[in-house]
Amino acid sequence: MENDHQPLKSIFGKPIFRAPPRIQRFMLRLRKYDFTLEYKPGKEMIFADALSRNYLKEVPKQEIPDSEMDYVIHAVISDLPISQERLNQFEEETEKDETLQLLSEYVRNGWPRNGGIVVPEVKPYYNVRDEITLARGLVLKSSLIIVPTSMRKEMKKLIHQGHQGVEKCRLRARTAFNWPGMSSEIEELVSSRATCLEHRNYQQKDEPIQHDVPSSPWMKVGLDLFTLKNNKYMLIVDYYKVHEVYICSTRYCKNCH
Repeated sequence: MENDHQPLKSIFGKPIFRAPPRIQRFMLRLRKYDFTLEYKPGKEMIFADALSRNYLKEVPKQEIPDSEMDYVIHAVISDLPISQERLNQFEEETEKDETLQLLSEYVRNGWPRNGGIVVPEVKPYYNVRDEITLARGLVLKSSLIIVPTSMRKEMKKLIHQGHQGVEKCRLRARTAFNWPGMSSEIEELVSSRATCLEHRNYQQKDEPIQHDVPSSPWMKVGLDLFTLKNNKYMLIVDYYKVHEVYICSTRYCKNCH
């Protein structure tokens, strides 16, 4: 099958459990068809795809079969690096979290077209609303758990358990968790820990080496070689602040050639 929408090719090239749940459902629906997707630029598509151009103005809402939804949920949950006991804790705290319950209502009933009328607590999620799904009492952004407010402090402590730097802690968090402002909170936590600041890697400043000034000329000298306009020179610096430059030749400086 040829298509002029290049991102589709990369979408179908990913493992299904790595895709966001919304894309997973889309891929599952197409699994019953045997096809190979090939990208072809629009200028090379001689005949337009009539079915994609002549779309319906109103599309009836289709419910996803329970078997497909169970497969999606199982794929997402089983891929999370979290124990079943911890997942149960997330479910309990999600049910108590007022913001996540409001967010769940929007996911179930649909989002308004105008983001301005969304309740303030849920506004941070409006721009990523297409990535948010519900699964077994959890609220997910793609395949990441949106952490209830009551558990965020504990999760930050676990993320920073190895006393790693800001970027490594962020990377560790992004394998399983998400909440608005998570990156900033992790940075603030790591930066406030005295132990981490004391032992973190940093570029040490080299102090200049001070030399004793000799009492008379030519007691202590430095030497360097350099090239300028195809000529080789020898620079001699006396630490008594006398400078001399010599042009090198085979006769006087065999090492220069």
